[in-house]
Order: sequence, then structure tokens, then C-alpha cells
Amino acid sequence: MVFGSRLKYQSLGIWATLAVALVVLGLILNRTKAGLAFRAVSSNVESARLVGVHTGRTLGFGWAIASAFGTLGAVLVAPQLGGVNPNMMATILIYALAGAALGGLDSLGGAVLGGILVGLIQAVAVTWVGVVVFGQLYMSILQLAAAFIVILIVLLFRPSGLFGTRRVERV
Repeated sequence: MVFGSRLKYQSLGIWATLAVALVVLGLILNRTKAGLAFRAVSSNVESARLVGVHTGRTLGFGWAIASAFGTLGAVLVAPQLGGVNPNMMATILIYALAGAALGGLDSLGGAVLGGILVGLIQAVAVTWVGVVVFGQLYMSILQLAAAFIVILIVLLFRPSGLFGTRRVERV
């Protein structure tokens, strides 16, 4: 029991797996030459190429990491959704985009914190707004609407996110 709610062992396992995966990703990005090359290419491809970084190989490495994390996410989520189908990650990707936009697309810790904040915003929207205004009928639609509203507000008022790097161009 945590705050009056029962947690399943499966949920604890998912959280532990995600924590380990994020630590490993952080170590790869911040402590290895491949991570340095990846950050250089993501910052400026031409400059990275000029200093000798193999940009094609580095971009392939980035796609491999993204594929591995996407697969890990699907493997962890599939049992909770009752199986595998072609559209099982569609709404989850919208929630992930909202979290990453809120936290900052260039900040790993910010994206994680943004995801947690989006989850809290959705819970508040469903609990307070949903029950008072709509009743129990439109809960999943309200969760999705909350994610889209977060994306819209972030893009309008702070496009770099809460922890992202602001780009300043001087003329």
C-alpha cells in the first residue's frame, strides 16, 4: 500500500526496469565517446562531421537506441493492455510526446519529470474536471485531451520545455 493505493508487483517491476534503463542511457550519453558523438551530431551535424565524427554511424547508433527503448516500452506495456496489436502504442506515444515537450526535448531528466507531471495533470483532470463536468463517461477522452492541452500550452508559451535549453539567436 502506497498512499492508500495497492501496487502490483508488475508495476514495481516496470518502474525498476525503467529506472535501470534510464540510468544506463544516461551513462551511455554522458560517459562514453559514442554518447559524446551522439550529442555532437544532435547539436549540429555539419560541425560534428568537420571535427571527425562519423555522422552516419552515429545516427544509426541513435536509431538503434531509440528502437531498443521502443521495444522495451512495448514489452513492458503489452501485458497491461491485454496483448499486442498494431495500435497499442498510439495513445502512449501522445502521452510521451506531451511529457517530453513539457520537460524539454534535449533534457533526459526533464523529459522523465515532464512525463510524471503529465500523468499528474491527467489524474487531476480526470478526478476533478471529469467527475464534476462529465461524469464517468468520457475519462479516456479527457486524459487524451489533457495531453494535447499540455502540448499546446508548452508549444505556445515555452517551446523549449521546462528544462530544455533556450535557443537565442542574435542578429
